Amino acid sequence: MTYVAIFLLLLMGTTKNQVFIFIGLSYLVFYIFIKVKKMFNDLSVEEVVLISILSSIAGVTRVPFSSIPSFQPTTSIIIIVGIVYGRKIGFITGAISALVSNMFLGQGPWTPWQMVAWGMCGYVASYLNVKNKHTIYIYGLVSGILFGWFMNLWHIIGFVEVINMHSILLSYVSSFAFDVTHGVGNVIFLGFLMPTLYKFLNRIKVKYNILAVS
Repeated sequence: MTYVAIFLLLLMGTTKNQVFIFIGLSYLVFYIFIKVKKMFNDLSVEEVVLISILSSIAGVTRVPFSSIPSFQPTTSIIIIVGIVYGRKIGFITGAISALVSNMFLGQGPWTPWQMVAWGMCGYVASYLNVKNKHTIYIYGLVSGILFGWFMNLWHIIGFVEVINMHSILLSYVSSFAFDVTHGVGNVIFLGFLMPTLYKFLNRIKVKYNILAVS
């Protein structure tokens, strides 16, 4: 029922009445945050500490690359975290990483959207098979593009005066190069980080008996 309501509101957003699309998408964002809050109830002390460290690392590593639009290792780190520790830790790490990085790059109304987008990158990554490297790289490419598409929704409702099919397509076309850069960057960083970071995080999981929720 939730998704039906969101879909109908998105359809209404093709008219000039942007308030409907804003309400629909905001409802989706806060619905996810409610789910995340419930996840925290099941976290152990070790998991909380681990998430704090990983999200800090993922968030801070975005800062040195801020001069290159959409090119950063943050998404790749979140993906690897999701693969190793499962959907719960993957999502929360991704969400907090956005909050951490924006402490340096600037917080704003876009922050919750980035938290959901990066959270979902970690969540979906938990279903990847670590033995299938090609699938991981493909996911890195696709997740970078989908991240940009999701963030385009924020741009459309925040800056596009008249929302219709033409303005929506224009927004997505104008961001396509940045979205591809994000995806290709993910593949590059996964290639560098996956062999060592996966083994390191997996050793921590075994040492502290952290169960992956997939």
